[in-house]
Amino acid sequence: MNLAVTFQQRGQRVLLIDLDAQGHASRWLGIDPRQTQPDASVLGTIRGRPLGEAAIATEEGVTVVPAHPDKADQPIRSGILAPLRGAKRMSMFYGGTVK
Repeated sequence: MNLAVTFQQRGQRVLLIDLDAQGHASRWLGIDPRQTQPDASVLGTIRGRPLGEAAIATEEGVTVVPAHPDKADQPIRSGILAPLRGAKRMSMFYGGTVK
């Protein structure tokens, strides 16, 4: 999380995806995962929601896909980030090339 804010302060666009069910990164950036609807969190992206619809801009200038407590019930598997691999979707949301 500290690196995300540092990169943002140095002029980089930052998207932080909080995969921790406890939501520490989301909380540090002012988002309470307990107040977040499942579809408006990383759970929504895992279930197929477009990344840009779950992303939230914070006061620190870092864009966050927040965690959700229900993530703790999700099994860990290699395909969990599959919905996030679409560079075209990320590029459309971010307005540039994703590298």
